[in-house]
Amino acid sequence: MKTIAHCLLAALPTLALPACNQSDPGSESADTGNADGATDSEPAMLEGDYFPLVDGATWTYRHVASDGTTWDEIVQMRQVTFDGAAAFEIEDNAGNNGENTISTLVDMGGQVMRVHKEVLLAGTQVMTVDYAPGFLRFNNGWSSDERTDWFYDRTEYDDMAAVTDQAERHQIFQLESLSTEVTVPAGTFDCVQFLRTRGDTGESKRFWFAEGIGKIKHETLSTGSVEELAEYQIP
Repeated sequence: MKTIAHCLLAALPTLALPACNQSDPGSESADTGNADGATDSEPAMLEGDYFPLVDGATWTYRHVASDGTTWDEIVQMRQVTFDGAAAFEIEDNAGNNGENTISTLVDMGGQVMRVHKEVLLAGTQVMTVDYAPGFLRFNNGWSSDERTDWFYDRTEYDDMAAVTDQAERHQIFQLESLSTEVTVPAGTFDCVQFLRTRGDTGESKRFWFAEGIGKIKHETLSTGSVEELAEYQIP
């Protein structure tokens, strides 16, 4: 079992265009990767790109709150330059609270990270956040038995660029299955399944990602709220 802590910022590689099956996370094929020819002593590795960074891509997610309230989130991606290097922004539409975000993503050797976020309310920026070396969103190099302890610094600024909060954060990622079949409004997908838990609060979310498409579903365990892919378009 591998543990990654305080990963260092690497030079950004050229971003390439990338392209999930449901077995029980406790099943032999999920845990050992035997379907891929790996042995118990050789954990199966992910192959492919599960978080495509593609200019012009869009995803629509159906949000279902614990009280049954629903709304659709439209996420659009565009290629940008951030700190002089290639990066991508994803922008969502305003939710029920009138708030939307613009997040900057970079690929650091197969690790997709959010390094910056802007929060807007009714179209006006009210907060920005920086993450160093980055908030890990997905690691295309995970293996079947992987647990990752990820530490990063989060610095929050108000609309006048004054620091309002700064702290080290700890996220624990536990890969639960390399192949899990998930059905959502957009269809049925073969997914990688993992659990992400905050080290300080214990809040846990379960995620499903499909190769070449990205996030298919996520569930907040404490509330039961769910976010599911309704449609997508990746050029």
